[in-house]
Amino acid sequence: QWKYGDIQAFKPWAAKLRPQDRIIIRRPRNQKPEPLPNLEWREKEGLWIGRPMAADNAATPAAQTPE
Repeated sequence: QWKYGDIQAFKPWAAKLRPQDRIIIRRPRNQKPEPLPNLEWREKEGLWIGRPMAADNAATPAAQTPE
């Protein structure tokens, strides 16, 4: 990609991800990628792996907080 590491360049593509799809970005462990809508990130050895959130986790943060 030609946006020099700008995670927002992935936004249109990330919106089309299916549950089995992933985005993989190489970054240091302490540099979590900026949030993208409905994507959750995991880190493994300098690779950040983004995947679509499960439908029950994709709600707003307030709705995710147990009462």
